[in-house]
Amino acid sequence: MSATPASSFDVITGSDTDPLLSAAAIATTRAIDDPDYGVLVVVVRPTSDDVKVLSGGGTGVLRAAVSVAVAAGNDRIWRDAPHGHTASRPVGVLPEVITASAGAAGVHTAYTGCVRHGDRLDAVAIWFESWRGVADENERQRVLTELEHAALIAEERRAAAAAAAPVVDLTPAAPTERTWDPNDPRLDPLTGVLAHDAFVDTFDEFEGDEATLLMLDIDGFHGITAEWGDETADRILREVAERIVDELGADDHVGRVDHDRFAVLLADAERSEVMVIAKRLAAAVAAPLPDDLGPDSVTATTALAHQSGLVDLDEMFDSAAAAVASGKRSGTGKLVLAA
Repeated sequence: MSATPASSFDVITGSDTDPLLSAAAIATTRAIDDPDYGVLVVVVRPTSDDVKVLSGGGTGVLRAAVSVAVAAGNDRIWRDAPHGHTASRPVGVLPEVITASAGAAGVHTAYTGCVRHGDRLDAVAIWFESWRGVADENERQRVLTELEHAALIAEERRAAAAAAAPVVDLTPAAPTERTWDPNDPRLDPLTGVLAHDAFVDTFDEFEGDEATLLMLDIDGFHGITAEWGDETADRILREVAERIVDELGADDHVGRVDHDRFAVLLADAERSEVMVIAKRLAAAVAAPLPDDLGPDSVTATTALAHQSGLVDLDEMFDSAAAAVASGKRSGTGKLVLAA
């Protein structure tokens, strides 16, 4: 059984083969069917790259708020959540984005519980008490027990699959140097990624109803050029472009949209994944540079813009640019969410 996402942050996949996702979907469906149940949000594997967020009851606003907090790595949601049973807490102690959404929905109390196995956190369940009430203690205990049982089954399946997997050679292949035609008018001749106009042209070809745009602006690049010279600066730009391309899929679009600024249009990324991708790109840019390449390293201010429904990529581009400017005013290497 699969729950229908109510927020662009939450895409449910693979619940038919993942016992833990299946258990979470079944539990949240009860909240949809019973108006006195309150709002139930279940975060599956919150500390992993495979995190999923499901909910039942309400309008999906609380699920979106929980998803934002999880994507930002805010562990206040589960830090004090007990294992196997729930504790009552005022929503004011939860992350600010959840507090604001709960307050707007007239919710003042939440009941949190989690499923842990050693250091591994499998799931967090949050019941928000609506004006109609909330699931009773026995029902909350039942859900956590079901999640724990499903997590054990999932772990057994993973262990069995790993034991049956053939031994493969994990020696990394020798990297291949990316080449491009410097005379191609669509490409930036220095870095080989899309030139500004060609990158913007991809907006006209975009047909989806959900999009993510990332913008990375190298910090202090004018100072780097002044200290190390134009040739070194150009080599750094090529290095940064290579690192960005290496972290992305073949269908993602990368462009050099200003002298020291790159933009990425993600072709097919779940909203729950984009924060991870943005952090990974920022970390790749900030990794040490080759010894013969001037400074030890560079950083980039990174902006993340996401829209679903009526996607306006030009608006996202402008929002990301404004977010970059805001991020640079507060320091270097910042990751900023665009408005």
